[in-house]
Amino acid sequence: MNIGTKRIDGFVLALLAAACLAALVPWLGAVEGPLHPRLLNRAGVWLIYFAQGLLLSLAEFRHAGSAWRVHVLIQGLTFLGFPLLGIALLTLTRPWTGLDLGVGLLFLCALPSTVTSSVALTALARGHTSLAVVNAALSSMLGVVITPLWLTLALPVAARSAPLGPVFVDLALIMVLPLALGQLLRPWLGFWATQRRRAFGTLDRAIVVLLVFTALADSFHKRVWFEQGPRATLVAAFASIACLGLALWAALKLSSLMRLTNTDRSAVVFCSATKSLVTGVPLAQLLFGNDGHVGVVLLPILVYHPLQLVVCSGLARKWGAAEG
Repeated sequence: MNIGTKRIDGFVLALLAAACLAALVPWLGAVEGPLHPRLLNRAGVWLIYFAQGLLLSLAEFRHAGSAWRVHVLIQGLTFLGFPLLGIALLTLTRPWTGLDLGVGLLFLCALPSTVTSSVALTALARGHTSLAVVNAALSSMLGVVITPLWLTLALPVAARSAPLGPVFVDLALIMVLPLALGQLLRPWLGFWATQRRRAFGTLDRAIVVLLVFTALADSFHKRVWFEQGPRATLVAAFASIACLGLALWAALKLSSLMRLTNTDRSAVVFCSATKSLVTGVPLAQLLFGNDGHVGVVLLPILVYHPLQLVVCSGLARKWGAAEG
């Protein structure tokens, strides 16, 4: 992915347009609406993970396999440090905004790293890109299991949308199966898919925009947003800024304590501080999509996504210039 300003602005503008359209014509994307979002969304998620399976090269794991300390640090920050922060935010914000936004903050913190942005940012900083590729892919695969586990363990019973067993069956059918099928077909279609990586990236983002539209439209249709008020948006914004600041500080501090090279430091920072909107929206649809509150749950990651790109691309350019 190109981290150029135009690329970022185009995707963010598409997300904003989807939010505006959802507010104007909520009936169009509602569960009972003409788009049949449950079927459409499941097909879209299937396509995203099938494409990831085609594009994922397991050969990269061998190239960076010896850097086990860095792998442990990145995945530890992503799936232990960040979720513990999310539990704290859930506890602190619940008296102010209710349960839904707190669930969204925990969901944000429990998500895996970005699949492509963390690699592109590491490359922009002249960092260890193979290390970033391995950890982005590993984080994405682990997130299918660990993110729902954190939500089940940390949330009060009232906030759990479904028992964990059926959720994992659904995740296996919609995410793991197409990912595995893409890997199986990679010997025949891998080169063709790699040559069209940019087109697949555009398809991923188009599907995410569709998922955001249907999630927000259903929330507007069921008048969930009228229960929240502008306070929820302000809390999500301040919490996202705090999360990103703490994540960057922790990654830099631990990298310094471990005496990592600048190239490894870049991979640690950008793989552990970024959170995947492409993974987050489909997961939210599967975990929370039946009660109309998924739009509020998604609010923190929708705020965090453009924030992380702006801040991290600035850091990457600064570090890349210093290395050059």
